[in-house]
Amino acid sequence: MIFLKMGGEPKALRDERKSRMVAALAAFNAYGHGSEQLKETLTGYGVVKEILRERQHGKCAFCERAEDAFNQPVEHFRPKAAADDFTGVVGKEWGNRVTSHYWWLTWTWSNLFFACDDCNRIGRKGNRFPIEAGKARFLAPTAPLAEVKKSHMAVASEPAMLINPRLDDPFEHLEWVPVNRRLPKRSWTWQLMHKTRRGELTVLAIDLKYRADEVNRHLRLLLNGWRPVEDAIRAGNVALARTYWRGLVKSYLKDRTQPFRNAAWCALDALCPEAQRQQLGFPPLLKPTG
Repeated sequence: MIFLKMGGEPKALRDERKSRMVAALAAFNAYGHGSEQLKETLTGYGVVKEILRERQHGKCAFCERAEDAFNQPVEHFRPKAAADDFTGVVGKEWGNRVTSHYWWLTWTWSNLFFACDDCNRIGRKGNRFPIEAGKARFLAPTAPLAEVKKSHMAVASEPAMLINPRLDDPFEHLEWVPVNRRLPKRSWTWQLMHKTRRGELTVLAIDLKYRADEVNRHLRLLLNGWRPVEDAIRAGNVALARTYWRGLVKSYLKDRTQPFRNAAWCALDALCPEAQRQQLGFPPLLKPTG
């Protein structure tokens, strides 16, 4: 997961929201939160799927796997039909469902991502949206409701416990680390670890560790590219090592269509730590963004 720069709201979404909110408000006022009648009106947001995918460079917002648009969902960061919290109960980690949230954000640009079906399915992200323990969710609108106001959209104050790739730096919360540093670097494999509680709950909610095999296959290719760097360093040919290093960074970090750039940055940083990079005169290793 990396920070995503998504740009301004497309006109197509504004138009869709304007036309569909009328029916949603009528259903909400007549039948209330969580009603099937309200859920049936929460459609049309898929009009921005291709735009979301393009601005995310063809990758899932959460796991960073490259995906085409076919059968992949537009993901609501705050779920549109109901929200499940983290219970901490073994075997029943997700529950305490709240059916009042967050239907009014269905057509909100800042709440939408392109995601893969694996990350968004029930049993992974789905309706999971934990908040800080002991805190209350953002107050839902009450009926009768004539319009959704700016105050209803000011959800940033809510103590959400999932990493939001639009707002947060995932590197502050997650990292890929070598499984066994005692092995030669060329034999390293990697595992996803959390650095914060938000990182931990994000990994649990989306089950991000299920991508470990794919990420390791990708990083094995990166390790193949690391070998010439390592050989040049051992031979004392620093200039050649710099050339190979720049090629690695260009291929795995600067190319925004590459999958798993978070993992690639972590791998390069572990293979050649900052102190060694400075000693060798390597350029700064900038963290990738979308």
